[in-house]
Amino acid sequence: MLGATYSAARAINDSGLVVGFVSMHTGQSATAWGGTSTTTVGSVWPVAFGVNSLGQIVGHSSLDGADELATVWNEGVPTFRTPLAGYTRSDARGINNAGQIAGASNGTIGISSATVWSGGGATALALLPGYTSSIALAINGNGQVAGNSYIGTDGPQTEMATMWWASQVTALLPISGHDESVVRGMNDAGWVVGSSTNGPRIPGPTATLWKGATPIDLNTLLSDDAANLGWVLYSANAINNNE
Repeated sequence: MLGATYSAARAINDSGLVVGFVSMHTGQSATAWGGTSTTTVGSVWPVAFGVNSLGQIVGHSSLDGADELATVWNEGVPTFRTPLAGYTRSDARGINNAGQIAGASNGTIGISSATVWSGGGATALALLPGYTSSIALAINGNGQVAGNSYIGTDGPQTEMATMWWASQVTALLPISGHDESVVRGMNDAGWVVGSSTNGPRIPGPTATLWKGATPIDLNTLLSDDAANLGWVLYSANAINNNE
């Protein structure tokens, strides 16, 4: 896009529609790329994070300098999702084809609650025991939700990949040798990808797949040729429905 300083892609749907944002000297715009065309889908510092097969785009935006609100763009027209009671801001990260939206309601710095918007209502997702905040990052066609849970509000936070399904909240534990985990994506089978970590400590992150609650080091699935060349997988950011 002419005049852009940088851009980032965040998600892609089955039709190849890519969404993200473009930053310019005058501001930032949520953006959709389809084939060779580029479309601005929002203004006033919006970001697009997710898109479903119907072309509905979700993210957040701020109107007239007000607090950020979860935003759904349907054929370019924005509608907003208000946060849970007691929170001032909201953020949408994923949307399925039923129009269910996953994201978070945000309050003071470091405090958030994983939230699902369905129809006209917002539902808080349960916290893992001992954790203080959470965010939902993906929602699949079965209504399964994946995201991250956190301990702490100031400085480095302890992070744990989390699955919500049928009123249950489950910690997706890291692989052996790591003590934290992070979600990046999920498919319709409920397989989740991300990384196992130790925060800023050594060893660094390891790309991880969860089938159910079982963590799998994705490096163990590398071909012998790739492993012999020294390839190391640190993080997996997305997963499709092809096993």
